[in-house]
Amino acid sequence: MAVSDSSSEHPGANLASPDTATLEAAAEWYAELREAAPDSPRHGVHRDWLDQHPSHRQAWARVEKLNQQFQTAPSGMLQPILKRARSTRRRSVELLLILLMVGVGILGGGWQAGLHHPLMADHATATGERRQLRLADGSLVHLNTGTALDVHFDDKQRRIHLRQGEIQVATAASDDKRPFFVTTAEGRVRALGTRFLVRRQGDQSRVTVLEHAVDIHPAQAQGAVTRLDAGYQAQFSDNQTTPPQPVTGRPAAWVQGQLIVSDWSLARFVEELSRHHKGVLSHDADVADLRISGAFHLHSTDALLDNLAGTLPVRIRRFTPYWVRVEPLE
Repeated sequence: MAVSDSSSEHPGANLASPDTATLEAAAEWYAELREAAPDSPRHGVHRDWLDQHPSHRQAWARVEKLNQQFQTAPSGMLQPILKRARSTRRRSVELLLILLMVGVGILGGGWQAGLHHPLMADHATATGERRQLRLADGSLVHLNTGTALDVHFDDKQRRIHLRQGEIQVATAASDDKRPFFVTTAEGRVRALGTRFLVRRQGDQSRVTVLEHAVDIHPAQAQGAVTRLDAGYQAQFSDNQTTPPQPVTGRPAAWVQGQLIVSDWSLARFVEELSRHHKGVLSHDADVADLRISGAFHLHSTDALLDNLAGTLPVRIRRFTPYWVRVEPLE
């Protein structure tokens, strides 16, 4: 890993951290210059970019510091990151951006804590990405946007550990006697021949059962078990589970790349859509209570937002491709 141009923080600049768009640009520049010939004119264009604003030099200084820490980080930690980054340039940029945003300390003295970061997961999806995973026992797992998980199968159990995000699990119909669990930081969910969703939200996990049933075991509530049947959902923390509630709407529509809503507030809609949008997506308080219903395709959040502006009295303001705000129509 090498950086072709050396620069430092702008002298005397007293600024907040670079925003997402600037960090994204720095990551793009890194990916481009890594492949550029030494005499490429792109190096000069990069120097011009650095001079455009002090925040550009701040962001590039983070790239340089990250580059230095890649040289000294334990190889066992780097291998999963580098393996994941090899697939495409886009994936490389996304991983670099994540490292720049979470802080370069993950590869410094605190690298051992970094082993638990989603970047180190067995399987992960980027923002806006969805994919499926066939497990060794034939079970099928769908990963929603921004999801990270580990798979642990041995002779006693089958276990998925969900670090972040959301999954749909359809356990295989087989004679396998090993119990099937989905664990989170808050506890574990035992599948009872079923299809279900698990989503991590802050310090809570939410379970939605689509077929058959599951048992929920909060991590710190010894002996407390909640049976959740098909058509019901519940949230659990590490010490309790909320009462089961009937499932409403189509919570698994994302598996088909859709977001289906019925009489949602625009604030709730934008919050949910922001999970699939690369960058910052927000809304003005004056449009928060507008109501929205419909089926929306998630393959392009930009196209979805443009369609939204055609059906509601709102405008879509794009400060940058990665900083978008829904505002009242003037």
